[in-house]
Formats: sequence, C-alpha cells, structure tokens
Amino acid sequence: MDLTYQPSQIQIQRQKQILTVRMQQSLNILQMPLLELRKKISEEMIENPVLETDTDDFETGYPVGNMEGAGSAPPETADGTAVEPPLFLRDFSASAHASRSDGQIDPLSVLSEERTFSDCLLKQLSEVKTDTVTEKICRYLIASLDEGGYLRETPVEIAFELKTVDLDSIRKAIALIQHMEPAGVGASCLSECILLQLRRMNYREPALFEIADSCLYLVAENRIKKIAERLNISIADAQRYCDCIRKLNPIPSNGFKTGAGEKFIIPEAIIQVDRNGDIQIQYNDFSVQKLSINPYYRNLAEQTDDRETKAYLEAKLKRAAYLIHDVSSRKRTIERILEQIVRLQPLYFLNGPVYLKPMSMKLVADMLGLNESTVSRALQNKSILCPFGTVILKSLFTSTLSLQDDNSPLSPVGVKQKIRELIAAEDKVQPLSDQELTSELNRCGIIISRRTVAKYRDQLQVPSSSLRKRYSV
Repeated sequence: MDLTYQPSQIQIQRQKQILTVRMQQSLNILQMPLLELRKKISEEMIENPVLETDTDDFETGYPVGNMEGAGSAPPETADGTAVEPPLFLRDFSASAHASRSDGQIDPLSVLSEERTFSDCLLKQLSEVKTDTVTEKICRYLIASLDEGGYLRETPVEIAFELKTVDLDSIRKAIALIQHMEPAGVGASCLSECILLQLRRMNYREPALFEIADSCLYLVAENRIKKIAERLNISIADAQRYCDCIRKLNPIPSNGFKTGAGEKFIIPEAIIQVDRNGDIQIQYNDFSVQKLSINPYYRNLAEQTDDRETKAYLEAKLKRAAYLIHDVSSRKRTIERILEQIVRLQPLYFLNGPVYLKPMSMKLVADMLGLNESTVSRALQNKSILCPFGTVILKSLFTSTLSLQDDNSPLSPVGVKQKIRELIAAEDKVQPLSDQELTSELNRCGIIISRRTVAKYRDQLQVPSSSLRKRYSV
C-alpha cells in the first residue's frame, strides 16, 4: 500500500458577505448618535463645497408624530391654535428658544446653560466680602477641586504652587470654601467631609464625631456591634449614629454638573402621552440640519468642459448624494423602530418601567422586515426622553423569565420590582438573604436562580442582607 503523500488541489465554494466601503459608510451613519451625526455633517460641510443647508431651515422640534406617522406640520387644535409643548419642556429658559430662529428649543443651548459645580461656588464667593488675596486663593482652590468636590492638595502643596502666599492665608481660604454650600465641599477626605456636615447640622454627640473620624470603614461593613464595643456605647446608639452618617452626602458635587468626563446625550425622540391618553412620538429632527446639493455646482458639473473640474465635482456630488441618502435612511429606520416599540410596549410608556414586557430585537426586526443587526446598529448609543426620564433604547430589549402558574412571560424589570418590594417589606432586624428572596419569588410563581437574584439585587444597588441588618429599629 503506497502511503506517499500526494498533494492535490480541492476547490471549495463558500458564501461570504463582504462589506463595501459604501455599505460601511451607510452603517456608520446609522449607528451614530445625534451629537456625533451633527459633528459628521459639520465636517462634511467644510470638506464638500457642493453640500449646502439653510441654517434657518431646520425640521421643527414640533410636531409630535403619532403612531400613524403624522406629517411635519405643527399640531393644532380645532380652532387652529398651536398645541403647547409638553409640561416637562415648558420651563426651559427663553434663551434656549431664542437660539433657534423658529422659536423651538435647541437642546444644546439648554445643556450649555446648565450651571456647573464651580459656577455655584464662584457665585457664593462673589457674595462674600473678603480681601483680594483671599478671593484669588479661593478661585484657585475652586479650580483645584476634584470631580467629587474634594480638595486633595494640602496647604503646604498649595503654598508651593502659589509661591508668594503664606500658609495662614491658604488655611483661611480653605475655611471659607468649607463654609460654602453644599456642606462638605473642600474636604480633604471622606472623614473630613462627614465631619464638616455634622458640624453644619449642629450635632454635639462625641461618639458620633468619633465614628466619623475613625470608624467609617466599620460603618461601611455594618459592624454595629464592633462600633458599640470600641466606643463603649449601646448597640441602639451605635445603630442610630450609623444611620445618621449614612444619610449624609459622601460626594459634595452630587447633583451638579462637574464638566469632567461628561457625555451629552441628545434623545432621538420624546415620547409623551396626550390629554386623550394617546402615546405620541416627537422626533428630534431639528438636531440635524436639512442637507441639499447646491444647484450651481450640479449645473457646473454638467456644463463644464474641463475634465479635471468635471471629475472633481462629480466625485463631490456623489459623496454628497450618499450622505444625504444615508442621513435620510437613518431617520426612516429609527422612526420605524421607535413606532414599532411603542406599538409593542404601550403599558410601559403609559404606566412606567414596571410594565416593560419581554421584547427581543429579533422580534422587532422580523416585524419590520429588517436584519437584527440593522436594528442593533440603529439603537446603538441612542436614547429617548419619556415622562419618567431618559431611557437608553437598548435597555428596552430584555430576556424572558417564566412563571410557574400560567407560564406567562415576565421581564427582568418586573422581577427587580418584585425584589425591591420584598426587601422594602422585610424584617429589618432579620433581612432576607438572597436564598430567601429566591424562595419568596418561587412562591410567587417566578422561576429564578439565587445567582440571578443576587445579580439583580446588585443592579438595584441594594446591599447584601448582612449590610442591611439593623440591630435596633
């Protein structure tokens, strides 16, 4: 038997999809959030002379497109008067409207008007009577605060940076900052932040200050008995002091815009419920300018005899046409998907997140005759504004959990709500463990594992039973 290796060629036919440059460009436009799309269009306007837009010709922020795909004329009542904007948009300042020639709200103007944490402190500084040197030091200190509102530099380090300023002046300026609102600003560490707040609230108990000064790690671990032993106080007092500390703010800048590491999100649409209880969609079309091709350059490309000019203009015209098509296609695709989501989830938009039903991207894609990957790209980094807040679109697509009783589906949002209710009603002295929560859910007909319960509890930012345990109520 001849076992000599004989090389040979075998032809195998395989089907492989290759994305062309044109397809890649179209998909990139589809998955861009509005802010990124605006930037892309601005760049193209600079590079491509055949593109034009009328800056006064934005698509209006009103109307509210309904489920039947209403047109773009502002909605009117029977007597012809325009419908007022939704309540949660009526408080925007006049300058946000003034920045738009058509009187509509420009979301970027609203964002730019938001006062930062530093603005708040500088305003307070302007209202304090102090000498010029102290004011300059305070301005430096405010600029030196970290994202949380802490001053991490020591007075010695600050003196080294400022060269000509003495330590006493620096300490005076730090004290001035620490007397500002919110309480705790300008602290060097968490312990000092808590102590500043306790002093501001006129607490007097020495044990409370000692816990804030040296036992915060025990508070975080809920080791109430250990705190009671160390300070020689009752467990009830230790519990009361820990409860007091937990109510304080560990991050002074909470609730303020810090300007660091922030990403602005412009929603693709606003979902609202009208007076008749109908769900309506207001598309955020005004965030993207209407693009068109300059007729002068189109005519020039047709009439010129210069081959180089003709080739240049034809290339630019083709690029512009592709961009206009892709932006329009993106708009139509997102509108179709949003309208389908609203059709599938009316109770969610009418009554809130608890009523979110299980929904897969494949289901939506099949209903619209799209690829699942197209739906995924269209929703990438996109959000909508609902009466109950801003919602990331991809968060609406959830897996399904079965019910023992009738095998009807339940989304993770519904399970999390049930977990939240069980924890809210538990015995605080003997809180429910993850296994006990699992057993309770099973008794309610929800089939779920302990590991999943623990994961959902973490996502709800609810601590474990050992950290929830109270030693006195």
